[in-house]
Amino acid sequence: MTLSIVSRRAPISKSALLQCLADIGSTYIVNFATSGDPNRPVTTTAAGNVLPQWPAFEGPNSQLMLLGDVIARAALANRASMELFDDVWTQKLGRPPA
Repeated sequence: MTLSIVSRRAPISKSALLQCLADIGSTYIVNFATSGDPNRPVTTTAAGNVLPQWPAFEGPNSQLMLLGDVIARAALANRASMELFDDVWTQKLGRPPA
């Protein structure tokens, strides 16, 4: 999803892009702070932007959420590096990352 789609397909300026990102990002944060889920309870922002579903990060096929001029799910680019970090963390602290 591109922000031009979020903003009803009209071309948008840089300031409008930043405003839209702030609107969507702050809604995700408030949702997560109040419910533990960035997707609920609010699914449409104060400015009328519909929130794309933020995927849960769990399991071997976990996805990231890109927030920029495109708002979309994306595959984790370097899973092997993240798994190495988790292994080092576990060795050093004696427990897996939370």
